[in-house]
Amino acid sequence: MPATFTRELLAREVRDRSGDVLGHVADLIVDSRTGSVTYILVKIAQELDPAQLPWPSEGGMIPLPIDEVREIGAIVQLHR
Repeated sequence: MPATFTRELLAREVRDRSGDVLGHVADLIVDSRTGSVTYILVKIAQELDPAQLPWPSEGGMIPLPIDEVREIGAIVQLHR
């Protein structure tokens, strides 16, 4: 994946299936063996309580498995 593509994704808004903001893309986690993105690291929106989310979080961040992502466009849209 070209570095330019990665930079373009950083800070994009991440929304759940109902359109609510989950947070913003903080980083991508890549499998060093295959070069495939395996997780999107999301900085949780300040107004959300991480304990109420369906994913584990640590330090205000959620490592979302890439298969949770439905679409990447102007925003990152999740399946759920």
